[in-house]
Amino acid sequence: MGLKTSDLTAPIYGPTTLTPPGKDHLTKTFTLARTDTVADVKAVLPASATIMDFRIYGPASNAATTATINLGTTVTATEILNAQDVKTAGGLVRPTTSVQSFVPNLEPVPWVGDIQIWAKYAETGTASTLGGPWVVMIDYIP
Repeated sequence: MGLKTSDLTAPIYGPTTLTPPGKDHLTKTFTLARTDTVADVKAVLPASATIMDFRIYGPASNAATTATINLGTTVTATEILNAQDVKTAGGLVRPTTSVQSFVPNLEPVPWVGDIQIWAKYAETGTASTLGGPWVVMIDYIP
């Protein structure tokens, strides 16, 4: 007993050149403390990753003038999120402004390799005594 050639034809459903297979939705999580005032690598995403969203959880800082969190892909840590306020609100902070365009990564894999996520905390005025650590969650598609 054998198989007919007609039994071996490719199905008409599932991944094709027009409907590629789906990708997983993943999350990287790290903490950022009030003492993290110098940018440091907190997470690494695959080179082909597309950042879809990010959230910040934690108690509000009591710095006198400003208290902000910055995220980026270099030591300047401002390319993704620049000066997100963590002074006026605690709990969940959904960044309202972002440098990130949230356009899917349609280009080939960057030649520089995996994407390093740098983060830092900054404040002005009298130093804070309360606030943080903040949990930063980055949602991405590899």
